[in-house]
Amino acid sequence: MESFFKRMIIGAAIGLTAFVAAQQAIATTQGLPARSQAPISNTARGELTRVDTTDHLLFLKTAAEDMEFQYDDHTKVIGSERGSAGLPKLTGSHVTIEYRTEGQIDLAISVEVKTPQPPPSVPATR
Repeated sequence: MESFFKRMIIGAAIGLTAFVAAQQAIATTQGLPARSQAPISNTARGELTRVDTTDHLLFLKTAAEDMEFQYDDHTKVIGSERGSAGLPKLTGSHVTIEYRTEGQIDLAISVEVKTPQPPPSVPATR
């Protein structure tokens, strides 16, 4: 009877190990990152020079280069009441774009609009 329980425990351990390995293999073949691999994101800051709503593209002029990002309905837009639908009205604004690279595409995760600070008021002189 004791050997029966040992075989059951060993069989369960082997089955569990095989199940976990199969789940990781499925995630890898589907292009999903394994749980221990967090997607790496980058940040770019500059002027939003153009928004292409047909192809869902953002064009950013940074101090070093011109960059292009793809956006979608999941792109979080901070500082615009209309979300991604309000992006065309933000052309000319200074923004910070958090993005991740997927193959040859830089996908915008979030776009934060930097609202200009009003100049300090100068007291009137008499």
